[in-house]
Amino acid sequence: MKLEDLPRFTVHEIHEADPEGNSLIIGHFADLRGVCGTHGYLYRAHGPSIMGDLEAIPTSIAEPVRFRTADAGYAPDLKAGAAYPWLDGSWKPYHLKMVLSPAARWQPRSFSATPVRFFLLDGVTGWQPMDATLPQGATDLGVRSGDWNHACCELCPEQLEAARSSEGYVDDDGRWICAHCFEKYAKRNDISFAIGNDG
Repeated sequence: MKLEDLPRFTVHEIHEADPEGNSLIIGHFADLRGVCGTHGYLYRAHGPSIMGDLEAIPTSIAEPVRFRTADAGYAPDLKAGAAYPWLDGSWKPYHLKMVLSPAARWQPRSFSATPVRFFLLDGVTGWQPMDATLPQGATDLGVRSGDWNHACCELCPEQLEAARSSEGYVDDDGRWICAHCFEKYAKRNDISFAIGNDG
């Protein structure tokens, strides 16, 4: 499944932002397969996607769709007649970008435990890879050896664990996918996961 196979949202009207900063976009879907929830994105491959909420899930493609977003200002191409692939809110735009990227960006790896840096930010403890820059305003709580001992596949519930030397793939951004999802999706640039289709 390719990007053009996602449900397409075509814009008819754009109403300026209300006092809360939300614009109303009225349009229609060309297909309802993959329109599962009210939260989602008008996907933009080049630039930030437009996140927002449908007022209701349409029951037919003839039904006008009302989409509210605070992100309209990020998309200079947003105007009547523009069409965007719809991405259900259970996924993020980076999921599409990483699978649509060349398969060569993925490196096979056996997951192993690595040190992590813990930090405190606004009263909440977090962690990140040891060599990452601390978030602004964070207090460094130090490095702990081997505390990052598992990762979740970005596309399925599979856990890659150091204890069982799980095989997977990691991209340039440090995102992991299991070997099964690499073969099924990333290697073929197949985004069928985005509409719940096992392809």
